[in-house]
Amino acid sequence: MSKVLLVSHFSQKAVRLYKTTLLTKTNQIGMFMPARGISEKSEVSYNVWKELVKSNGDELIQLDNSTIINEEEKTIFEKAAYLIVPGGNTYILLDNIKRNGYFNEIQSFLNTDNKTYLGMSAGAIITTDISISRDENEPNLEDLAALGYLNHTIIAHYEKDSDSRDPSKYNNSLILSNDGFAIFQNKDLVEHVI
Repeated sequence: MSKVLLVSHFSQKAVRLYKTTLLTKTNQIGMFMPARGISEKSEVSYNVWKELVKSNGDELIQLDNSTIINEEEKTIFEKAAYLIVPGGNTYILLDNIKRNGYFNEIQSFLNTDNKTYLGMSAGAIITTDISISRDENEPNLEDLAALGYLNHTIIAHYEKDSDSRDPSKYNNSLILSNDGFAIFQNKDLVEHVI
Protein backbone atom coordinates (compact mmCIF):
# COMPACT_ATOMS: atom_id res chain seq x y z
CA MET A 1 0.00 0.00 0.00
CA SER A 2 1.65 3.28 -1.11
CA LYS A 3 1.12 6.65 0.53
CA VAL A 4 1.34 10.07 -1.12
CA LEU A 5 1.59 13.25 0.91
CA LEU A 6 1.28 16.62 -0.87
CA VAL A 7 1.87 20.16 0.40
CA SER A 8 2.56 23.56 -1.17
CA HIS A 9 5.77 24.32 0.67
CA PHE A 10 8.11 23.35 3.48
CA SER A 11 6.73 24.61 6.81
CA GLN A 12 6.57 23.63 10.46
CA LYS A 13 3.11 22.21 9.82
CA ALA A 14 4.54 20.11 6.99
CA VAL A 15 7.35 18.89 9.24
CA ARG A 16 4.86 17.73 11.89
CA LEU A 17 2.82 16.00 9.21
CA TYR A 18 5.88 14.30 7.74
CA LYS A 19 6.97 13.10 11.16
CA THR A 20 3.61 11.46 11.81
CA THR A 21 3.33 9.85 8.38
CA LEU A 22 6.91 9.27 7.29
CA LEU A 23 8.92 8.59 10.39
CA THR A 24 6.79 5.72 11.67
CA LYS A 25 9.63 3.21 11.38
CA THR A 26 13.30 3.65 12.19
CA ASN A 27 16.49 3.09 10.21
CA GLN A 28 14.91 3.59 6.79
CA ILE A 29 16.49 4.74 3.56
CA GLY A 30 14.97 7.83 2.01
CA MET A 31 15.62 9.74 -1.21
CA PHE A 32 15.65 13.48 -1.82
CA MET A 33 15.27 14.75 -5.39
CA PRO A 34 15.44 18.53 -6.00
CA ALA A 35 13.75 19.93 -9.12
CA ARG A 36 16.90 21.32 -10.77
CA GLY A 37 19.22 18.56 -9.59
CA ILE A 38 21.91 19.03 -6.98
CA SER A 39 23.00 22.64 -6.50
CA GLU A 40 24.20 24.95 -3.76
CA LYS A 41 20.59 26.01 -3.16
CA SER A 42 19.29 22.44 -2.99
CA GLU A 43 22.06 21.49 -0.54
CA VAL A 44 20.52 23.80 2.07
CA SER A 45 17.13 22.10 1.81
CA TYR A 46 18.73 18.66 1.65
CA ASN A 47 20.71 19.30 4.84
CA VAL A 48 17.56 20.39 6.70
CA TRP A 49 15.80 17.18 5.67
CA LYS A 50 18.88 15.08 6.37
CA GLU A 51 19.01 16.36 9.96
CA LEU A 52 15.27 15.84 10.38
CA VAL A 53 15.35 12.17 9.36
CA LYS A 54 18.70 11.51 11.06
CA SER A 55 16.96 11.74 14.44
CA ASN A 56 14.98 8.71 13.32
CA GLY A 57 18.09 6.77 12.36
CA ASP A 58 17.29 7.17 8.68
CA GLU A 59 19.74 7.67 5.84
CA LEU A 60 18.74 10.28 3.24
CA ILE A 61 20.31 9.99 -0.20
CA GLN A 62 20.23 12.95 -2.58
CA LEU A 63 19.55 12.11 -6.23
CA ASP A 64 20.70 14.37 -9.06
CA ASN A 65 17.95 14.24 -11.68
CA SER A 66 19.89 16.67 -13.89
CA THR A 67 22.15 13.74 -14.84
CA ILE A 68 21.28 10.33 -16.30
CA ILE A 69 20.21 7.81 -13.68
CA ASN A 70 22.73 5.06 -12.96
CA GLU A 71 22.33 1.46 -11.78
CA GLU A 72 23.19 2.34 -8.19
CA GLU A 73 20.38 4.93 -8.10
CA LYS A 74 17.93 2.41 -9.56
CA THR A 75 18.83 0.07 -6.70
CA ILE A 76 18.22 2.88 -4.21
CA PHE A 77 14.68 3.26 -5.59
CA GLU A 78 14.07 -0.41 -4.79
CA LYS A 79 15.47 -0.17 -1.24
CA ALA A 80 14.13 3.24 -0.20
CA ALA A 81 11.02 3.62 1.93
CA TYR A 82 10.29 7.19 0.87
CA LEU A 83 11.00 9.82 -1.75
CA ILE A 84 10.97 13.56 -0.98
CA VAL A 85 10.49 15.81 -4.02
CA PRO A 86 10.64 19.46 -2.92
CA GLY A 87 9.47 22.51 -4.81
CA GLY A 88 11.09 24.35 -7.66
CA ASN A 89 10.16 24.88 -11.27
CA THR A 90 7.55 22.25 -12.20
CA TYR A 91 8.54 22.14 -15.87
CA ILE A 92 12.27 21.78 -15.16
CA LEU A 93 11.51 18.97 -12.71
CA LEU A 94 9.37 17.17 -15.30
CA ASP A 95 11.96 17.69 -18.03
CA ASN A 96 14.78 16.39 -15.82
CA ILE A 97 12.99 13.23 -14.72
CA LYS A 98 11.87 12.41 -18.27
CA ARG A 99 15.14 13.24 -20.02
CA ASN A 100 17.39 11.50 -17.51
CA GLY A 101 15.56 8.23 -16.84
CA TYR A 102 13.95 8.92 -13.45
CA PHE A 103 10.36 9.01 -14.74
CA ASN A 104 9.78 5.24 -14.88
CA GLU A 105 11.61 4.70 -11.59
CA ILE A 106 9.33 7.19 -9.82
CA GLN A 107 6.21 5.65 -11.39
CA SER A 108 7.32 2.19 -10.29
CA PHE A 109 8.09 3.53 -6.81
CA LEU A 110 4.59 5.03 -6.54
CA ASN A 111 3.02 1.71 -7.51
CA THR A 112 4.98 -0.35 -4.97
CA ASP A 113 3.57 -1.33 -1.59
CA ASN A 114 4.93 0.30 1.57
CA LYS A 115 6.46 3.30 -0.20
CA THR A 116 5.80 6.95 0.65
CA TYR A 117 6.06 9.88 -1.76
CA LEU A 118 6.29 13.39 -0.32
CA GLY A 119 5.70 16.12 -2.89
CA MET A 120 5.98 19.83 -2.20
CA SER A 121 4.73 22.32 -4.79
CA ALA A 122 6.34 21.10 -8.05
CA GLY A 123 6.79 17.69 -6.43
CA ALA A 124 3.04 17.65 -5.75
CA ILE A 125 2.00 18.91 -9.18
CA ILE A 126 3.90 16.22 -11.12
CA THR A 127 1.94 13.41 -9.42
CA THR A 128 -0.78 14.21 -11.97
CA ASP A 129 -0.46 15.70 -15.44
CA ILE A 130 0.44 19.37 -15.47
CA SER A 131 -2.61 21.41 -16.32
CA ILE A 132 -1.90 24.41 -14.13
CA SER A 133 1.33 25.84 -12.73
CA ARG A 134 2.50 29.36 -12.01
CA ASP A 135 6.03 28.44 -13.09
CA GLU A 136 7.56 29.55 -16.36
CA ASN A 137 7.89 26.70 -18.84
CA GLU A 138 11.66 27.28 -19.12
CA PRO A 139 12.45 24.09 -21.07
CA ASN A 140 9.49 24.86 -23.42
CA LEU A 141 7.87 21.47 -22.88
CA GLU A 142 4.99 20.65 -25.16
CA ASP A 143 4.19 17.27 -23.60
CA LEU A 144 2.94 18.04 -20.10
CA ALA A 145 2.04 14.45 -19.27
CA ALA A 146 3.60 13.92 -15.87
CA LEU A 147 3.46 10.89 -13.56
CA GLY A 148 -0.32 10.57 -13.90
CA TYR A 149 -0.48 8.71 -10.59
CA LEU A 150 -3.33 10.78 -9.16
CA ASN A 151 -6.51 11.70 -10.99
CA HIS A 152 -6.59 15.32 -9.82
CA THR A 153 -5.56 18.76 -10.95
CA ILE A 154 -3.20 20.00 -8.25
CA ILE A 155 -3.49 23.74 -7.58
CA ALA A 156 -0.49 24.54 -5.36
CA HIS A 157 -0.05 27.76 -3.37
CA TYR A 158 -3.75 28.60 -3.74
CA GLU A 159 -4.87 31.81 -2.03
CA LYS A 160 -8.66 31.91 -1.83
CA ASP A 161 -9.09 35.68 -1.56
CA SER A 162 -6.55 36.76 -4.17
CA ASP A 163 -5.97 33.82 -6.53
CA SER A 164 -6.94 34.25 -10.19
CA ARG A 165 -7.08 30.47 -10.73
CA ASP A 166 -10.63 29.14 -10.55
CA PRO A 167 -10.61 25.55 -9.23
CA SER A 168 -14.05 24.89 -10.76
CA LYS A 169 -12.52 25.18 -14.25
CA TYR A 170 -10.38 22.08 -13.73
CA ASN A 171 -11.37 18.44 -13.57
CA ASN A 172 -11.20 17.01 -10.08
CA SER A 173 -9.20 19.96 -8.71
CA LEU A 174 -7.29 19.57 -5.47
CA ILE A 175 -6.43 22.83 -3.75
CA LEU A 176 -3.24 23.10 -1.73
CA SER A 177 -3.06 26.41 0.12
CA ASN A 178 0.21 27.33 1.77
CA ASP A 179 -1.05 25.75 5.01
CA GLY A 180 -2.95 22.88 3.44
CA PHE A 181 -2.10 19.29 2.65
CA ALA A 182 -3.48 16.12 1.10
CA ILE A 183 -2.81 12.50 2.00
CA PHE A 184 -3.53 9.65 -0.40
CA GLN A 185 -3.45 5.95 0.38
CA ASN A 186 -3.35 3.78 -2.75
CA LYS A 187 -4.56 6.70 -4.88
CA ASP A 188 -7.55 7.32 -2.59
CA LEU A 189 -7.77 10.71 -0.90
CA VAL A 190 -7.94 10.02 2.85
CA GLU A 191 -7.35 13.50 4.25
CA HIS A 192 -7.42 16.98 2.74
CA VAL A 193 -7.00 20.29 4.51
CA ILE A 194 -7.30 23.30 2.22
